[in-house]
Amino acid sequence: AGARYFGYASSIAVHGSTRARQVNERSARIDLSRPARSQYYETAHMHAYARSKVLAEQAFEARSWSMQVDLYRPTVVVDADGLLKSATWSALRKAVFLYRRSQYIYAPDAAEAIAFLLARGLRRPTPGVEAYTIADDAVLTSREL
Repeated sequence: AGARYFGYASSIAVHGSTRARQVNERSARIDLSRPARSQYYETAHMHAYARSKVLAEQAFEARSWSMQVDLYRPTVVVDADGLLKSATWSALRKAVFLYRRSQYIYAPDAAEAIAFLLARGLRRPTPGVEAYTIADDAVLTSREL
């Protein structure tokens, strides 16, 4: 008896603001020994959020599991309106934010990816911890989008 599979909803925020065009499972996470503001160009509450996700992932990784633990790291989850939202931004907001690179995932695609990982994990559990970046294949700047 006991659980064979556990899926944890983490976040792409564990990587902070990377200079890389694309983030994946092997990309470095925020270094908790350094100030978050120097690694993640976001607000204080997002620093705390990212830190909490890194701490949780580290806690899962530090333990020896007899079940499969998947860490889901969805990127920016949006619906169709969210993808097109930047077109309605003010000129100032566009000037400030259009340089950013963002990995998006359409909300139904993110749900499908998580359902796939869950079904696979229940069907063929492999003990241990594995991280999965849940993102669209395209990595665009806001300007390109």
